Amino acid sequence: MDVADSFSGLPLQCTHGYKLRIVGAPESNLDDYYVSFVASDTGVVGITSGVWQECLGSQEYDGVDILNTRMPHILQPVISGPGTVYNAYQLTEATWGVREAGDDATNPLPDFVGKGINDIFFFQSRIGFLSGNTITMTGTNDPYQFFRTTASQLLPTDRLAIESNVNGHVRLNYAVPFSNQMVIFADRNQFIINYGPEGLAPGATSLTNIANYEVANQVKPVALDNSIVFLQQKAGATDVYELYPTGSSATSFEAQSIAE
Repeated sequence: MDVADSFSGLPLQCTHGYKLRIVGAPESNLDDYYVSFVASDTGVVGITSGVWQECLGSQEYDGVDILNTRMPHILQPVISGPGTVYNAYQLTEATWGVREAGDDATNPLPDFVGKGINDIFFFQSRIGFLSGNTITMTGTNDPYQFFRTTASQLLPTDRLAIESNVNGHVRLNYAVPFSNQMVIFADRNQFIINYGPEGLAPGATSLTNIANYEVANQVKPVALDNSIVFLQQKAGATDVYELYPTGSSATSFEAQSIAE
């Protein structure tokens, strides 16, 4: 594939479907992106007028088969007319957004592909999946899009990938909404999704470790008014714990047994 140093110098006429790679900083390929020429009249053979549009790299897979057939499906009521009382539901494939720009370096497949999904949640106008030690979230107000919509710039509304920074193996099991926060439970760690005043955005969102309690992963923790209740296995018995904020800071939590 031919390359160009910048988008601004591209010709105003070209052949329909012709692709170029726009090269950014020479020391990295993370700011490269691809454009394709779209003719004003696609029936014209040869050089003609048109516009350049960002596109997917030539050899990249768009992800449509994996995302649409192996992802969570949608359970929705069957609509038969006005005033319908819904007593029938249909399970259908969701139409997940596909990769339309960039390549495996600038716009890779979501981290959960090939790993499995442990939990699903909705937070700050994004859908999130827990998989392994990673959280992957859709674009803002775009609940079916797990890819960046453009590789030429990083948008604050782009999809997010957040990874645990705790040393050793961490499996993120459950996401529990609590007091305008999202608390993430692993086998031996608890986190919150931490973000700045601008909200969830790439480069400004992280996992903050708030506690280190062992949690039985067979049952999802439950949020109450002022605390989150979870189970802990102890030598053939099960104990019930209550996790609550101490008030000293937004990331300060403690837990105590409430079993009698």
